[in-house]
Amino acid sequence: MTQWNDFPIAPAPDHPPATVAEGHYVRVITTIHGLMTAWAAGPSRSFRVHVPIADRDPVRVTSTNPRTGRREHRFEPFTQDDQDYIDESVNFGLRQAGIPDIPSGFDWYVLAPAQITDGSALDDALREKNSTTDNLHAARIIARLYNDLVSNL
Repeated sequence: MTQWNDFPIAPAPDHPPATVAEGHYVRVITTIHGLMTAWAAGPSRSFRVHVPIADRDPVRVTSTNPRTGRREHRFEPFTQDDQDYIDESVNFGLRQAGIPDIPSGFDWYVLAPAQITDGSALDDALREKNSTTDNLHAARIIARLYNDLVSNL
């Protein structure tokens, strides 16, 4: 059975490992559905890049000012607590779909057609997955849609 550790590691997003299919790769959004897409792609059409906590983009924090009642936004450094929260949330949904927990601290990239420019465009191309709240069913939909999407590559 495939495990996340079977997915090759690349030194950078623009240097896919030789073990993956040639082509255009995009980073999946770090959500349950995004990681389900990487799982559906499998180790021959997906790879990962380790990103240390210190190199992660800042987190946008929104709060309400108690004096004015207005929403305020600020950016704070990404922390280990942020990573732990993401891992916990994503792994919960993956487990519901029968998919093992992801290794922490990676960005995941999947093979995609050239017209798919980023993770948001990929997510949109697979939007039928949003028709269910059942993660096992969503994983099956994602696998079917992803395989259809890349079938001619």
